[in-house]
Amino acid sequence: MSRFRAGDAVTFARVFLHKGIFVTSRTPATVQAVREPGAESEYDVVFLDAEGNPHVVERVREEDLAKA
Repeated sequence: MSRFRAGDAVTFARVFLHKGIFVTSRTPATVQAVREPGAESEYDVVFLDAEGNPHVVERVREEDLAKA
């Protein structure tokens, strides 16, 4: 069973580069969709860049997210 649901506010547990944009733990993010391929859940997460434009990171592992 997944820890998060669609619409939950989350933060990223690590800093990474997504399509030329740095994503940090302070980046506002929301779960868009939940995927459960077997034992480990994956999520599609929407985050806002510095200008407020939304971007989607697909297939984020559960251990890479934390509750906001």
